Amino acid sequence: MSFKQVRSFKTRLLFTSLLAAAIACSDDPVPQRADASSFSGTIISDWIDLQLVLGKNAPGYTPPVVSRAFGYAGLTLYESVVHGYPANQSLVGQLSGLNFLPDPDPEKEYHWELCANAAAAQITRKMFENAPAPMLPLIDSLEAVYVQHNSHVPHDVIVRSILYGQAIADSIYLYSKTDGGHKAFNRNFPASYVPPAGPGLWYPTNSQLAMLPSWGNNRTFIKDLRNKVSVTGPPTFSTDPASDFYAEGLEVYNTGVSLTAEQTTIAYYWADEGFYTFSPPGHSLCIYSQLSREEDLNLVKAAEGFAKIGMAVSDAFVYCWYLKYLHNVLRPSQYIQPNIDPLWTPLIVNPPFPDYTSGHSSQSGAACSVLENIFGESYAFTDKTHLRLNLGMQPRSFNSFLEMAQEAAESRLYGGIHYRSANDHGLMSGVVIGDEVTALSFKK
Repeated sequence: MSFKQVRSFKTRLLFTSLLAAAIACSDDPVPQRADASSFSGTIISDWIDLQLVLGKNAPGYTPPVVSRAFGYAGLTLYESVVHGYPANQSLVGQLSGLNFLPDPDPEKEYHWELCANAAAAQITRKMFENAPAPMLPLIDSLEAVYVQHNSHVPHDVIVRSILYGQAIADSIYLYSKTDGGHKAFNRNFPASYVPPAGPGLWYPTNSQLAMLPSWGNNRTFIKDLRNKVSVTGPPTFSTDPASDFYAEGLEVYNTGVSLTAEQTTIAYYWADEGFYTFSPPGHSLCIYSQLSREEDLNLVKAAEGFAKIGMAVSDAFVYCWYLKYLHNVLRPSQYIQPNIDPLWTPLIVNPPFPDYTSGHSSQSGAACSVLENIFGESYAFTDKTHLRLNLGMQPRSFNSFLEMAQEAAESRLYGGIHYRSANDHGLMSGVVIGDEVTALSFKK
């Protein structure tokens, strides 16, 4: 048995021991049929935080791929506790293709924190399966913490709750496998895709392949999403100095050659690629996790919020990628170098996919809409994401979520990798997608 196998085995043995102890210590039962809102939402933030780490380190978890994982994880957490709170209702029948999930036995008692814990552990194992093997035991460890925490719960309630949480996770995982994005971490860059060629069209650089060219065809959580979101499209391509397209390219160029220290800071602050943060959707989820803790949301509210923001950023990436490969707009440097300045380069390295619309802007708009729905339109806060990663960048404070989203969108102009239309239209479409998610009937 290898070291990794031994470590995993020992971790699972620890969990089994803790579960046995919890079953044995059942002399002090919780109040009968305590509803899900009586539990703390801290468990939701704990699982989000672990998923952020796993997604950051998992090979192939590009922003669209990890946003999808967050979408299904959030939905799983919500559905695992929704029947424990009479004011809320399931999203079965409301989401694209989600027609069935198992219901709890109405005659039996469930411990909703244990339901959520089991569901979170199960869906995390399935949605983040490509995380580095030495990190996977962290899932068992966190699951064991909450089993130990609830060691006073009666034996039958523990078992029933764990089995129900696992059943919800298994059902949602089966649902996820039919959306077109299953195991996409293995196929981010299909060699079979040939980008269209022609004036104004994006082309890969530096021997890159196009990333996820078919992602825009994936099933979204919101039904008929394309018909609910509309954008005007990018300006018509032209090299005429009097054209709108030239004006957009010139703006990127002029901004890039005269960046202020503050603009440079903003560009790097929101450059969520690589080592900077947890990816664009991860950055949004990190903010939600932080605020959920600070506001001490209960289990139902925290799970509902996770479902909303997870599904919103996931759908935002699907719609954004649909537009990217529909319009195939070339990147600013691909326009500026032959038409304005052959020596100009962007501050941020070009990603391997077309310009329009901006993924950062799209998901920021979606997150903005959901966060406003949860915390309010005039909610002032300080984003501490970079502090968690010890990257040396100071936290940034905002007077509202819209201010945050607008800065995130503008950062891509400062980075030199998006035209203004890609940022503005991405932000607007993301807000609409977030609005569609929050308009779902979470309440009866």
